[in-house]
Parts: sequence; C-alpha cells; structure tokens
Amino acid sequence: KVIKIQTTLATELGVWLIEASGVTALENKSKRDGTVTDETLTAPTVESAGASLVVAVACACEDVKDLASGSPFTNLEDIEGERTAWRITDAPGTYGPVWEAGNGTFNVSVAAFR
Repeated sequence: KVIKIQTTLATELGVWLIEASGVTALENKSKRDGTVTDETLTAPTVESAGASLVVAVACACEDVKDLASGSPFTNLEDIEGERTAWRITDAPGTYGPVWEAGNGTFNVSVAAFR
C-alpha cells in the first residue's frame, strides 16, 4: 500500500507500509551502499534461524527495476523508481533479494523479523 505524505514544504514523500501478524522481534539487519556496474543490484544478506519475515529496501537514483529472475522475493509497488521486497522464510539460511537496476549509486537495507 502506498501512502502519500504532504509536509509543510512543497515536498511529497512516499512510504511503504507492511503490516505483519505474529512478528515480535528484529532478528538481524544489514545495509550496503556502492555503485551498480553490471545492472544488477544485490542486497546484502541477513541470516535467519528459521521462520522469518525478511524485508529489503533499495534506492538507486530512482532506477531500481524488477527483481532479477530467480530472486525469491516479492516486490511491493514502485515508488519513484525505488523498491521494497519481502519474503517469508521457513528454514534457517541467508537471505537477500537481487534487483535489476540502472548503473549508478545505491543503498540497500535488509532486515529479518521473527
């Protein structure tokens, strides 16, 4: 769901809202920034001990595209070229999405909640 926020300045912001039942604690988090050089934006990974909700946010100069083929995450609606994706895990492992992206700078944050 996209929510538009109007500030006292003439600036409009968009945010993603994720409502999850049964999530009680932050399990792990990671972030990374750099430059996309091969049109693939690989998020850092987070370790999960089992069943978790993994959420990732990617910003790359308004040029984050769809998830790369084979990336087992689900994209939320695009907000001005930026993306958020999520996945429910059911086994211990290391998780992080991969997006297609234009070349340029980026930052990505990933968190696992149990």
